[in-house]
Amino acid sequence: MKNSIANLSLFCLLMILTNCSKTKNKSNHITFNFDELKNWNISNEAITDKFSRSGKYSIFVNPDREFSLTYESNMNDLLAKGYTKLTAVIWIKIVEPLKESQWVASVNSHTGANYVWKSTPFTSAKETDAKGWKRVEIKLDLPLIAKDGVLKIYGWSPTKEEVILDDFELIFE
Repeated sequence: MKNSIANLSLFCLLMILTNCSKTKNKSNHITFNFDELKNWNISNEAITDKFSRSGKYSIFVNPDREFSLTYESNMNDLLAKGYTKLTAVIWIKIVEPLKESQWVASVNSHTGANYVWKSTPFTSAKETDAKGWKRVEIKLDLPLIAKDGVLKIYGWSPTKEEVILDDFELIFE
């Protein structure tokens, strides 16, 4: 029960952050770093100030945290805007050699049925900035039949490697 309440609180928080974050000129382009999280009532165990690409805070996966904080959005809202494609970008700081850590996008029904699940290994990063942060992106065709679904985007480290994630960007088409 406590975990369900925490997940619901996190979902509401991320929806608020997404709607309040600074956006570029297009309404289909959402960007934010994780500094806003420090001002919300979430566990400090979900964010870190150990590294950040911009601002002061970032999120992470590590031996104690297999999944990062998760972005969630109702598919009905996205499909109503005519979106059919998504690019989700994250910048990562690799703390230790990577084996299986990845950037994941999925669409599931409210009952748990999976419409689509796609991942991109963090090791696939091709672009590195001057500070050593690596850009990872995942592209996803949004399933038109998933009106009752929820889009989820998150970092996943099944082998529990430490990776820092910052400067999250969503581009809907």
